[in-house]
Amino acid sequence: LHRMSFPRPVRCAKFSPDGTRVAITHGKAVRIWRSPGLVREAAPMELIRTLGQGGGMGEGGGGDVLHVDWSSDGTALLGCTRD
Repeated sequence: LHRMSFPRPVRCAKFSPDGTRVAITHGKAVRIWRSPGLVREAAPMELIRTLGQGGGMGEGGGGDVLHVDWSSDGTALLGCTRD
């Protein structure tokens, strides 16, 4: 188990189907992290990518991201915003 702090409240966290990544929403951003493995590490979660920082997720999304979900093969991520 690992504990992390985020600058805003987390609304949703979803693991990818293969369990290697986790998408976490807070505010207008979605951050994708490498999931911790079974081996103990000093920094078990590594930031892979930030989506929607400052402008929502994609075109026209301006509200806070409320929910995310992975496609069944883990190649796509869907998010919905407040607006």
